[in-house]
Amino acid sequence: IHRRFLEHVVAHAPGYEKLAALTSAPILPTQGAIGYIIEDIAERFKQTVLGINIGDATTDVYSVFKSKLIRTVSGDLGLGTSISNSLKEAGYKKIARWLPFSMEEGEMRNRLRNKMLRQTTVAYELNELLLEHAVAKEVVRLAFEQHKGSVVGLRGVRRARDVGHIFDQSLSSDSLASLMDLDLLIGLGAIFAQAPRYDQALLILLDAIRPEGVTTLAIDQYSTASHLGMLSTLNREAAGEVFYNECLAYLGSAIAPVGDGESGEPCVEIALHTEKDTEQFAISVGSLTRLDIPQGIYRATIKPSKHFNVGKGPGRSLTTELVSGLCGIVVDTRGNLNHNDVHTWYEALNAYPLSKESDRQ
Repeated sequence: IHRRFLEHVVAHAPGYEKLAALTSAPILPTQGAIGYIIEDIAERFKQTVLGINIGDATTDVYSVFKSKLIRTVSGDLGLGTSISNSLKEAGYKKIARWLPFSMEEGEMRNRLRNKMLRQTTVAYELNELLLEHAVAKEVVRLAFEQHKGSVVGLRGVRRARDVGHIFDQSLSSDSLASLMDLDLLIGLGAIFAQAPRYDQALLILLDAIRPEGVTTLAIDQYSTASHLGMLSTLNREAAGEVFYNECLAYLGSAIAPVGDGESGEPCVEIALHTEKDTEQFAISVGSLTRLDIPQGIYRATIKPSKHFNVGKGPGRSLTTELVSGLCGIVVDTRGNLNHNDVHTWYEALNAYPLSKESDRQ
């Protein structure tokens, strides 16, 4: 499919022949170039990686689990030319649930259509920014759901050969893209790079993907992944050094216990070991909490309550390294989201300058 795309789509783009004559290397589509850099990260750090690239017309998802790169393109899910279709696919209610204020469906549709017509405009009002970020969350959620379906479908499992039995055959829920096994989650694209506050980029990833266990979150802060991915085909070491040292901004580790519990009940205890001391934190069910720790890498022991799992099984402790990044360390014990608390979540991370008047009606 990739080869056919290059031959029949890219090769016929206006000006392609002139551009190809000026280059000493093959021209790559964005999806292919970013795939190289994602694969290189996974190989270099021996980590499982998930990358989300939100564009104007499409949203691309890249995952490396068990040393295998899988990339999917969700056509007509984007924040520019495809933003109206994003509204259609997600639905008004799904997008509105992320807004800390009320907005009628007609107003939302008009605002997003204006964005489709004027794609390069920057949100001027806070409500416009919140709406764009709400759409981004749903776009990422939908694209990731499609990606997980492709990952399951691509597994090397013997399938029925008879066409008549194919539609009776259910796909395994044991996807290669297991969030509990995910080490690094990267946001790519202007919506992340141009977010006024890093916490906003973190919330888009956190709310849309809902990481499990312990995951490090990062963004491509200069939107250079595609360029450096192309460079990596010529000089992999140089491209990698620039991307890791200059472009990849670590937001911090997210701790998200998986389990059931009543709001306010004990959920997880965290012992953070510093050079001089050990800091203790106790987090209850139903909250989004930032641990304001100086930036750095810390050894930590995470002890969930008996009904929660952070990677070792229900109630079992996990000793690991945590990254305190630009957003510190975030502990997400919200479980099944109650979107009436969206204002509280945004305030917990100081992600948006909200006022009481902006609260949901």
